[in-house]
Amino acid sequence: MRRTLRLLALGTLCLLTNGATAQTSLVGTYTVEGTNPDATTYTGHAEVIETDDGIGITLTNEAGEVMGMAIGLREGNVISTVFQTSDGAIGVAAYRIEGDQLIGHWRVPGLDGVFTETLTKADPRLHGATGPKNII
Repeated sequence: MRRTLRLLALGTLCLLTNGATAQTSLVGTYTVEGTNPDATTYTGHAEVIETDDGIGITLTNEAGEVMGMAIGLREGNVISTVFQTSDGAIGVAAYRIEGDQLIGHWRVPGLDGVFTETLTKADPRLHGATGPKNII
């Protein structure tokens, strides 16, 4: 009886964990390259945090000034966010996780088009990261 219960418990554990894959943490500092609505480009940095409740992203320009903040959800290799820029515009962005990059597209209501943004994970030892900010 005990042996049967142990085998049943082991089998249940295997079924529960079968197919479950741990997601790679996205927490860290990223370099940012993107395209503006007027076709000019922008660069900067992003801090990404993850909690049980979601994702937070703070985007800063090269001078360290906050350009925008986003909150969102991660589902597999996709992040969906809503963001607000420093000038008050609100928009949506979606990122596809590809290795050390977040390949994104963003949109703001009232602007024609969908624009691109790529976040590339930086090595904090080389870039002097100060650590993620809690925005969730």
